[in-house]
Amino acid sequence: MGKKAAGGGDREDPDKKLRIAIVNSDRCKPKKCKQECKTHCPVVRTGKLCVEVSKDSKISWISETLCIGCGICVKKCPFEASFVC
Repeated sequence: MGKKAAGGGDREDPDKKLRIAIVNSDRCKPKKCKQECKTHCPVVRTGKLCVEVSKDSKISWISETLCIGCGICVKKCPFEASFVC
């Protein structure tokens, strides 16, 4: 959560690092996958398109702007194709 700024508004802590999940496309196995990363993503469950699957390659990609860095996709992927940094 952000800190209260003078005047009562919220401001983000500048020292807080943003964590996001990234998919390693070399490890993603779309033909053997049930898209566990997308199924279990809490952001996707709210209706936002945080985890998408490419129409051409069927490889997952994660939105840098929507990802909350929770790491659920990392734990659910059977191919260890995603990681949080």
